[in-house]
Amino acid sequence: MRMMNDMREHIRNSNLIEGIDDHKEDKQSIKAWEWLVDQDKIDRAELFHLHKLVVNNQKDLTQAQKGNYRYLQVWVGYHQPPNVLR
Repeated sequence: MRMMNDMREHIRNSNLIEGIDDHKEDKQSIKAWEWLVDQDKIDRAELFHLHKLVVNNQKDLTQAQKGNYRYLQVWVGYHQPPNVLR
């Protein structure tokens, strides 16, 4: 139980770092974490499923962008990672 409480706190803090202050998003990330720890292996299909679980509530993504490679610029909070299109 302690590990799950630690993970909930970690997820909450991680979402806040990314500028996401939404308990609904926290719950969705926890749901994704719970799914992940039950996996025996992680390959591309599992990684895409995990991504889809994490971003499921995000309105700014189309269904086609959830659980797939993205070919657009992304942001992590206020940080802009290198552009994948260059």
